[in-house]
Amino acid sequence: MARFIKTIFLLFLMMPFFTASAQIKIYVSPNGHDQAIGNNKHPIASFERAQQMARQTNPSSSVQVIFKKGIYYLPNTILFTEKDSKINNATITYCAEQEGSAIISGGAQLKTNWKLYKKGIYVTEVKHNTKIDQLYINGERQNMARYPNAQVGKNVFDAWDLNHEAKFDSLADVLLPSRVANWKHPEGGFIHAMHAYLWGDMHWRITGKDEKNKLLLEGGWQNNRPSTMHPVFRMAENIFEELDAPGEWFLNEKTDQLLYVVKESGQFSCRGFRCLNVGFFLLKIVVFVFLGTVV
Repeated sequence: MARFIKTIFLLFLMMPFFTASAQIKIYVSPNGHDQAIGNNKHPIASFERAQQMARQTNPSSSVQVIFKKGIYYLPNTILFTEKDSKINNATITYCAEQEGSAIISGGAQLKTNWKLYKKGIYVTEVKHNTKIDQLYINGERQNMARYPNAQVGKNVFDAWDLNHEAKFDSLADVLLPSRVANWKHPEGGFIHAMHAYLWGDMHWRITGKDEKNKLLLEGGWQNNRPSTMHPVFRMAENIFEELDAPGEWFLNEKTDQLLYVVKESGQFSCRGFRCLNVGFFLLKIVVFVFLGTVV
């Protein structure tokens, strides 16, 4: 009996060793819950919670964070610091359960309730202070309301073929005063232009317009060889009055409304329709391993 108790006692003493050296698995699923324990049957829901749990493990234990199939949005920036470090050759591995099936998105899914605004244009309310840099609908990037309109296959601002002999057409110019006169509130829009000698491009934010319908601009410093705008290759973007082509959108930040020109009849009746504001990146997870200490 004493020998039996001694054996149990020795096994009990060895348990911390085995626990510390065994790999810990944390499961994440879009259908999970961040209050769950994080195993295969009860996964958590977010990258942020997975990182918190991984940090709380024994520093000598390797951790594998496994993302199940789906899209994971990042409401906050993920930072790796010394808190994510391990010792004794232990690592933290972030990976998809099935290669390429998990997507980490720097955007945010928009909750929409589309209603007809006028023929071909739909509108939905969005949360106050919503910012949209790029808009994806059903996985396809849409165009911000613009002039000239985008054309498939064009390689200069999606509107022209690159041509060093391009001729200026005053009637088609984006800065034409009679065109600008139609823009009631151009502030918040953008002007994009190629360098006068096609040495890169430059960008301006529109802050308003004067009594002669000349745009007031700030910017244009993005090129280390300053120049005037190219006379032909220049365009306007984020202008409500230019919302006129299928696939274009405009966010009215004053009224918290998103407007969109449908591409085809019945587009908004599709069950799979969703909007995604993407400001940073889309990353398909294969394997990401955190090694050592961040310095």
